[in-house]
Amino acid sequence: MATLSHTDKMLLEYLLEMNSGYVLDFSNRTFKDFFYDELDINIDDPRYYSNTSSNSKANRMRCFWRIEGDVIVGKSIDKLIEYKKAKYLLLEQEIPEAVIKKIKACEKISLRLINGEHNKEEDEFLHKNFSNFSIQRLKLFDSITGLLEDRLSEAKKCFDAEAYLAVIFLCGRVLEGLLFGMAEKNNKKYNQSCSSPKTKEGKTKPFNEWTLSELIDVSCKEGFIGLDVKKFSLVLREFRNYIHPRKQLSEQFKPTKHTAAICIQVVKAAIVNLSIKILNYLN
Repeated sequence: MATLSHTDKMLLEYLLEMNSGYVLDFSNRTFKDFFYDELDINIDDPRYYSNTSSNSKANRMRCFWRIEGDVIVGKSIDKLIEYKKAKYLLLEQEIPEAVIKKIKACEKISLRLINGEHNKEEDEFLHKNFSNFSIQRLKLFDSITGLLEDRLSEAKKCFDAEAYLAVIFLCGRVLEGLLFGMAEKNNKKYNQSCSSPKTKEGKTKPFNEWTLSELIDVSCKEGFIGLDVKKFSLVLREFRNYIHPRKQLSEQFKPTKHTAAICIQVVKAAIVNLSIKILNYLN
């Protein structure tokens, strides 16, 4: 799974003109030829087909990003940028300044993936000391505190037993419980946040209808968790979606020890961030 952020994907989709289901000006045949010639990859392989009704070139591209590792995805981005530049050259047209800016931004994404700079960021996050954490300090409702402690303890046992998929699911639930409990404890701040999810009528949704992604966004916006915790929390949220066997099978996802370690570290970091926020309130 390539470590592309939501912003990375947004930039790439815009540059590659994927909004209508296409990728640049490729036909199905030339799309297949491009990937075979440049990367020795069969982009028509069924594993790049999503479970949606559409198996458009854009959807196959998105599956490719989810399935393949950073280096191969980085190289594909680089080759697609070369292709886009070549099209302007063949048409004897200057590349618009706005497009040049997007190309440069996507070239940075490609370079980061190929050089493994994301690993440095992950390693730095993993090496942060979050040993002094306690769910008890958050003073959530007693019933949920005990439950979250039990689930985190179980996640650690699963990690030691190399049951990494179970670690992801348990950590996802713990994180959701932590943020949900914090939202209930600070309901006014969460409800009045400019980032709180709204109904069609413009009213803030009740907490039991908030998604984990929405809880993460508002928690970060209101200063309960830091930007680094938000970033890796969203990664955990994506991993948690593999609870659906068909999704895991279609995207060939297999969690590693590294993946599971990040998930546990996210939970620890969230607890520490939330504890600091609580202490600041008390002071």
